[in-house]
Amino acid sequence: MLTRLQSTLGALLVGSLLSTFLSGTVSMQVAFYNTVYQKDTLKVKLTVSVIWLLDFLHTVFICVSDWKYLIANWTSGSDVEDWIPWSIAASVALTALMTFVVQW
Repeated sequence: MLTRLQSTLGALLVGSLLSTFLSGTVSMQVAFYNTVYQKDTLKVKLTVSVIWLLDFLHTVFICVSDWKYLIANWTSGSDVEDWIPWSIAASVALTALMTFVVQW
């Protein structure tokens, strides 16, 4: 049981690290956008800023969930398999909100 749990949490950690890297890429793109496209309309600038903020919050929630799974509740054993921290639910909601804003 522990081996199965460790492989699942390992995938969680790798996915979170990749997600954090991609969030940094988004931050670089936003900085580049703000430098190059200074004459864009306020609506477009606000949309870019909102998406960046939501992505940043998503990364924070992913890091919080990693902490809860991998550090804070590591000794809980099998309880970890049946438990979903609030930060996972918040990251799913943020993903839905980002999708709505981008598609809109």
